[in-house]
Amino acid sequence: MPVFRVERNKGYTVMSNHHLRNKDLTLKAKGLLSQMLSLPEDWDYTLKGLALINREKIDAIRQAIRELEQAGYIVRSRERDERGRLRGADYVIYEQPQAPPALDLPTLENPTLDNPTQEKPTSENPTSENPTQLNKDIQSKDPRILDRDGNKIYDPKKRQYKCKSIPATDWNEQTKAEEWRAAWARLCNQALEQNGHAERVDHRSYERQGIDQIPTVHLGVAASAMEKRGIRTERGDLNREIEVTNQKLRQLKARISKLQIRRLVRL
Repeated sequence: MPVFRVERNKGYTVMSNHHLRNKDLTLKAKGLLSQMLSLPEDWDYTLKGLALINREKIDAIRQAIRELEQAGYIVRSRERDERGRLRGADYVIYEQPQAPPALDLPTLENPTLDNPTQEKPTSENPTSENPTQLNKDIQSKDPRILDRDGNKIYDPKKRQYKCKSIPATDWNEQTKAEEWRAAWARLCNQALEQNGHAERVDHRSYERQGIDQIPTVHLGVAASAMEKRGIRTERGDLNREIEVTNQKLRQLKARISKLQIRRLVRL
C-alpha cells in the first residue's frame, strides 16, 4: 500500500485555504485534502486507512488522490530497495500546489546535419546538457509536444506541458513476454520448493506442454468479485462447463488406458 507523508507545521489544526478556493478542484478532492492535513503525522496514511474513516471506498479515494496529484497538491515518488526493486509509492502532501519541474530541452531554430547519422552510431562518453531521468520503462516528459509555431503546449488540467513518452528500454516489448513469464514461473517454483509444496507453475500453455486439456478463461476483477458473492457470471459458467468437459476427458483417457493395458495382457 502507498504510504502518505505530510509536510506541514506540527501542533496546528489551521490549514491554508488555498485548496478550498481552488475552483479547479472537486468538492471530494477538497474534502480529502482537508482531512489529510488535519490528521496527525503518525496516523496511518494509506488508502486502506483513509477508507476506514470515510464513507467512500478505496477506488473513490484513489480517484481523489489522483486529482490532487494532477493539481500539484500531492507529489508522488517511487522508492526502491537496496537491490533497486520498486517497493511502492511515497506521497508528499502540500498545502499549496507545487509547480511541475522544468525540463526545457535545448532546441535549434533551423537544425542541420552536415554528415548523415551512421546506421549504428556509437559514442564513448555521451553527454547531455539537460539529461532527463529515465524511469523503468519510459523516458518521461521527452520530447515536448509542440504546436504549429514550434511552441510548447501547456495543459492546465495536468498543470504541465504536454509531452509524449518514448520507450527507453525494451523490457515492455511484446517479444519479451515469454522471457518475463518464464522468469515469473521460475521464481514461483523456487518459493514453492522452499516451502515444501509439490505443486509447480508452468508459464507455457497446455498445448505447448502436451496436455490435452481445455484452458479456462480469465474472470477479471469484476467477475471474480461477483462469483465470491455467489452471483453467477457468464465467464464463471463458461469455466464451470470447461471443468466438467476436462473431467470427462480425463475419465475417457483413463478408460482408454485400461483398455490398452487389457489388450496388451491378452497378447
